[in-house]
Amino acid sequence: MPFVAPKKYYDMYPLDSIKPATNSYVPKGLPRIEWSGWGELRNYHDIAALNLSRAEANDMPDNEAVLLRRGYFASVSFTDNQIGKLLDALEDSGHLDDTIIAFTGDQ
Repeated sequence: MPFVAPKKYYDMYPLDSIKPATNSYVPKGLPRIEWSGWGELRNYHDIAALNLSRAEANDMPDNEAVLLRRGYFASVSFTDNQIGKLLDALEDSGHLDDTIIAFTGDQ
């Protein structure tokens, strides 16, 4: 986050095609430390303004959840496209087979 992608990637995911999660509760037996309090997400002004609880259920309004999912989908599609460009360039240069590509993430 933040979800950043050109408009054409957002256009790939019309709002009416995205649904919120059907089950917003914490799985039974999940260790408490595993439950996310959405720490990073809560630092964004629009989310902070919602004044959501940190209860053991997802109290994110459905319309906000849909917007977040759309941003995630668009960002992943944009990233996938950029990886494709990288792989194509490596193949064109003859270095695809002698190059290591590593991706990391925080979640």
